[in-house]
Amino acid sequence: MMKKKLFIAVWLMSSALALGACGNKETQTAQDAAETMQTETAAQEEDTDSDTEESTAAEETQAGETEESAAVEETQTEETEESTVVEETKTEKGSGEFTYTYESGVLTISGSGVLDNEALENCGAKDVIWKVGDLQVVLEEGITEIGDEAFSSTSLMDITIPEGVTKIGEKAFFNCPNLTSITLPESLTELGEGAFHSCTGLTDVTIPNGVTEISESAFCSCISLTDATIPDGITKIGGEAFYHCPNLTGITLPEGLIEIGECAFQSSGLTSITIPSSVSKMDNAFNGCASLTSITISEGITEIGTLTFMQCKGLTSVTIPDGVTKIADSAFNGCYNLTSVTIPESVTEIGASAFAWCPLTEVTIPNASAIVDKTAFDNGVTVNQ
Repeated sequence: MMKKKLFIAVWLMSSALALGACGNKETQTAQDAAETMQTETAAQEEDTDSDTEESTAAEETQAGETEESAAVEETQTEETEESTVVEETKTEKGSGEFTYTYESGVLTISGSGVLDNEALENCGAKDVIWKVGDLQVVLEEGITEIGDEAFSSTSLMDITIPEGVTKIGEKAFFNCPNLTSITLPESLTELGEGAFHSCTGLTDVTIPNGVTEISESAFCSCISLTDATIPDGITKIGGEAFYHCPNLTGITLPEGLIEIGECAFQSSGLTSITIPSSVSKMDNAFNGCASLTSITISEGITEIGTLTFMQCKGLTSVTIPDGVTKIADSAFNGCYNLTSVTIPESVTEIGASAFAWCPLTEVTIPNASAIVDKTAFDNGVTVNQ
């Protein structure tokens, strides 16, 4: 555009000179027009240079703002990384009665009283328990009780329980598959229902002397459990206490034990068992112990309860001791390899299906007045009474 205007200006001047005969006035007019166009062209060039400078300044300002923003972001990132490092290395926190310290995979909890879910949440330890895998927990002295479900369904790998703890609540360690061993303090007197239910990695446990009852489902489905030590003071083993512990091949039941709950050892891996004379109730206690090949029923037992040894497929012979008065319904039902049974004169009652599905061929019942249910033995078995 500027070149075109310059060309026109030059052309006008040339035209003015060429047409000099037209008079001096016309020549002057042409010159004035050319000069005016040159002035406008120069002004436009100055405006263009000014716009270019302003644009360059704006771009430099934006670049500066971008660099400043990047610096802020970098600072924030460094602060975040620093915070993460602090969280991973050592954290101290707490409120109320409890505080905790977490460092290098070890959670240490201190305080006094009952450590339950509310206490763990209030002091902040629950967040660590949920987030950290293969966690080790150390409980310091002063804690007297571990509350219901306190550590249930977590990746807890190891825990130190101090002396002074007297109770472990219901399902306190339910479904902790990474927990492989546990040391219970001698101060413990109460073990809650389902306390270690489904701790599938747990291999051994020793019940302290102060505990008198193993609650229902306490070690149910602990499929890796191979050894359980029960002290002399135990008077009751609750229902399903050791249900479905397929690797528990042996256990010693103490004298003084009075009751074995329903399904207490059902589907366990027991190969032999001795029932103490003190036991007065054991309905359905060993149902489905397919590996059980030897049972010793001590003198003093008066009744073999309903379903007690049902489907113990490994049994080949059984001797019922003198003093037993009743063999309850289905007591030995489904013992598919039981070919010999000795029944004493003290037995006065044999219940329905007591020996059903057992390959017996002949049985002698010394007490002629004993009441024997018509389904106690399969058809074809010779019963001498």
